[in-house]
Amino acid sequence: MCSKPLSRDKDAGNWVHSCVCQLGCDPFESNLNFNVILATAIMDMYAKCGNLRYARDLFNDMPQRNLVTWNSMIGAYNQYGCAVEALNLSFDMLIVGFVPDKAIFLSGIGACAHLGAPALGQSIHAYILKTNNGSDTFIGTELVDMYSKIGNTISSQEIFSKLEKKDEMAWASMVTSLAIHGLAKEAPNTFKRMIMLFLMRSHSLGFCAHVAMLGWLKRVKDILPQ
Repeated sequence: MCSKPLSRDKDAGNWVHSCVCQLGCDPFESNLNFNVILATAIMDMYAKCGNLRYARDLFNDMPQRNLVTWNSMIGAYNQYGCAVEALNLSFDMLIVGFVPDKAIFLSGIGACAHLGAPALGQSIHAYILKTNNGSDTFIGTELVDMYSKIGNTISSQEIFSKLEKKDEMAWASMVTSLAIHGLAKEAPNTFKRMIMLFLMRSHSLGFCAHVAMLGWLKRVKDILPQ
């Protein structure tokens, strides 16, 4: 599983669940009149506290699950760096007939980037295109980041160029990709153009965005080839 330590909120989570049980509302006590919303909330609470093992036990005990249930467990795995578990559960969700939403796609892309799994990442990308989600800015930005991390800068640039709306995260992912892979030196004009466009966009959003952009530029400078 994962090595990330449990959150300090674990005791508070146990106390809340105990109160629910004392009120006779524990959805896991009986499958009769099962309340999937309450059960999902309890499972999500344990997952967010870092108790993934117990959260998964509760997930497995549910006689009924909705898309929020799947999203919650998969998202928790991804949040705590359990990329393999996140992907396996995503495939289980597909097998039982649930259609992934944007949150599931983002988790899957992030997991592939974390694992450095190009073939699997390309498969997820193909499925995203099949479901007409390829133009989504958040998904596109994650794909740019994923392809960058697996060394496919050509696909990163292609996806970035096709994004209808490019927000600051999309620009940051693309320019960072160019810097990491040494393309700032190989294609200085493209790199400088992206930096200037990113500066202009950041400046138009005000002081806070400009300060954040300056911090990002320093990080990019640190990874540029000397």
